[in-house]
Amino acid sequence: MSAPAFSLLIVEDDPDFRETCARWMARKGHSVATAANGHEALELCDRRTFDVAVVDMNMPGLTGLEVLDRMKTAQSETEVIILTGQGTIESAVNAMKLGACDYLTKPFPMDELEQRCL
Repeated sequence: MSAPAFSLLIVEDDPDFRETCARWMARKGHSVATAANGHEALELCDRRTFDVAVVDMNMPGLTGLEVLDRMKTAQSETEVIILTGQGTIESAVNAMKLGACDYLTKPFPMDELEQRCL
């Protein structure tokens, strides 16, 4: 049985990782938009809504937590998953307090990311 399709925003400053995630999710039938930074992500959120946003924690400009906070204020129904390469208990707690539905440390299998988006 396949998972139901969802609209997904991937916010990641690493272009290779961002495109790998986007291609994988699109092949699974999900509607995918990408942003290279927090400002781009917030502009996209002004134009449309997403079921899920996957946001990298460490980006230049706005951090993932700043993007999370602004997204939850503007689109409270969007579920936000925070990604990080340097996960700590403190950053996970902070993300959850700001409204993240999940916190995932890199690297991870793509099917795990899809499952967490459901």
